[in-house]
Amino acid sequence: MTTEECFEAAVQVENLMRDVYVRLAERYAGEATLKEMFLRLAEEEEQHAHRIRLLARTQLGGAWASAAAERISRDLGSMSADLLKMVEDLEAEWSGGSARDVLRRVMDAENRCASIHAEELASSADIDVQMLFWSLSKQDVRHKELLERAIVAA
Repeated sequence: MTTEECFEAAVQVENLMRDVYVRLAERYAGEATLKEMFLRLAEEEEQHAHRIRLLARTQLGGAWASAAAERISRDLGSMSADLLKMVEDLEAEWSGGSARDVLRRVMDAENRCASIHAEELASSADIDVQMLFWSLSKQDVRHKELLERAIVAA
């Protein structure tokens, strides 16, 4: 996987997280607090994707070591598959899924995103890439904290 493909895969993960939050907002339309939180998180994920796209444009020809690119590719591919499954589950009538169960599953996804951002991508490239993914990792941690508060309230 090339550096450009790694960035594209990272954008896909952010877009899938956005899709999860949009569907959760739809699913919990009758619960104003949850709906508003999910819509805000969806917007932030969209911003993450946009920031990654902008950074990728400035990384003309910058290559990461093949071992790092392979590891990043594997992690992002696994994350994408899990998020696609979550989106499918949300589009189906996710029967029996309580709000707490849903929030825990999304929290796990945020934990994985934070890990990928902080440990994989941030440690694998130049300072501009490190700073962006460090920032995204901090937001992922904040997202997880919001989801934890929502679990208590659910």
